[in-house]
Amino acid sequence: MSKPIKDPRSMTAAQIARCRQAMAALGEVDDQRYRDLVLMHVSDTTRTVMRGTIDSVSLSRLLAQQVLAAFDRAPSLTPQQRDWLRVAAVHFVLIDDGSNDFVDVAGYDDDAVVVAGVLEECGLPELAKPVRERMARKQHEN
Repeated sequence: MSKPIKDPRSMTAAQIARCRQAMAALGEVDDQRYRDLVLMHVSDTTRTVMRGTIDSVSLSRLLAQQVLAAFDRAPSLTPQQRDWLRVAAVHFVLIDDGSNDFVDVAGYDDDAVVVAGVLEECGLPELAKPVRERMARKQHEN
């Protein structure tokens, strides 16, 4: 049995509250709705890149890919793990969640930390690993 998740590493109480507020606004929806939100956010990011507002969409795509892969495994997660996966998905799709995804060059960095932390806490370290590796390469380049 996996250990209970108290909260995803690196999320502030304000970020968690904002995600919970957004989830409440969605109402009771299934995992497919969260998957759709993730896909729409990547589409919005791609359009923003095409307009030249932000430099890269690759981190956004990686995060989306890993979150969607986690939703594929949702049936094997505990209810608490599924809840935190949904929190991570909402944090990812919120545009201004600490840093603006569409304005700030590092806009997805906070999302990467949250997504990787939640994936690890959900017992999916193999999904978190590419995100952690990408962030380590990015830090090394800067």
